[in-house]
Amino acid sequence: MCEPVLYYFPFQGRGEIIRYVLAAGNISYKEVNDVSNYKEDSPFGQLPYVEIEGKRIGQSNAIAKYFAKKAGLLGKNDLEELEITSYADFIVYDCIEDSLTKFAPIYYDKNVTEEQFNDIKNVILENYATKMETLDKVVKGDFLLGDQMSLADIALAYCYSWGEVLLPDGFKAKLSSRINSIAEKVFEQKYLKEYISKRVIPVIPPRPT
Repeated sequence: MCEPVLYYFPFQGRGEIIRYVLAAGNISYKEVNDVSNYKEDSPFGQLPYVEIEGKRIGQSNAIAKYFAKKAGLLGKNDLEELEITSYADFIVYDCIEDSLTKFAPIYYDKNVTEEQFNDIKNVILENYATKMETLDKVVKGDFLLGDQMSLADIALAYCYSWGEVLLPDGFKAKLSSRINSIAEKVFEQKYLKEYISKRVIPVIPPRPT
């Protein structure tokens, strides 16, 4: 079987949850960062997308779930898979995407001063941290859903990494010890830790000046 190919910009962004899953599952893949023609080449005119056995597939969460299943990160049966993906979807869509939708327009707006940007950013990311904290009520073990790492925990770590970068002042202090502990355990997973130690791409491009 040919290696899957991930197409995305040379920064973490929405492609990073896919990279996290691929790393955690020790799944070999290729990555293409020259994506200047992505609107014509990708299924929905968006990034990221993957090419698997000649098929081009879009949508980062769907791709992450596909590789999570390959990596044994979706539980032992259909019900466990449903529960895991429900947590992962909450984290990605309600925590990350909701915040990024509000964050991106001000980040890329040259007319927003640095002071205005920081004020708005802190309001958005306070909400981000609050949504993450709701997960503390449903922790069921060493990880979110028990004693085995799943896609839900990888999504949490992905969300956590955004918070650390975008809200560096006291982000960890806003979260419970259990949520911090889960994120730290995920980052200690052998292959994911190796990937992160070698990672050189930024979270997002620098703000325009």
